[in-house]
Amino acid sequence: MNYFTIGLVATAFVAGFITQGWRKDAVISEMVAAQSAAVAIATTEVMNDNIRLQKKKDDALYKQTLKLNKMLTLPLLLSLSLIGCGTTTSVVPPPSVHLPAPPLETTPQPQTPYSESVRLLLKRWQEKLTDTPLTQTR
Repeated sequence: MNYFTIGLVATAFVAGFITQGWRKDAVISEMVAAQSAAVAIATTEVMNDNIRLQKKKDDALYKQTLKLNKMLTLPLLLSLSLIGCGTTTSVVPPPSVHLPAPPLETTPQPQTPYSESVRLLLKRWQEKLTDTPLTQTR
């Protein structure tokens, strides 16, 4: 065997080895890309499930809070009203107004009735207001 043949076989072997490495690199790259796509899809699905479950939990908590508020409102109002009714006030009410004694039957009656005197007062007041000029002249 001559050296040329050995060199040619060695070169062919190295070239085949390099070519095989390139093909395997391409296969590995395709596998990595497929795995990355699968991970991205799975992550999106998990995130959507998480959002859906979080909303379901929030809705349940909100409904429970409303139910609890309804259950506590009546006893709270009842207890507050009982506390309010059971306490004594420290505020002393003002003394009631004492009415004057009624006039005696011998007291002379006014010449004009009260309603007539009020009507005349209101009429004079209205005339006084309507006679007042709206703007002052100089």
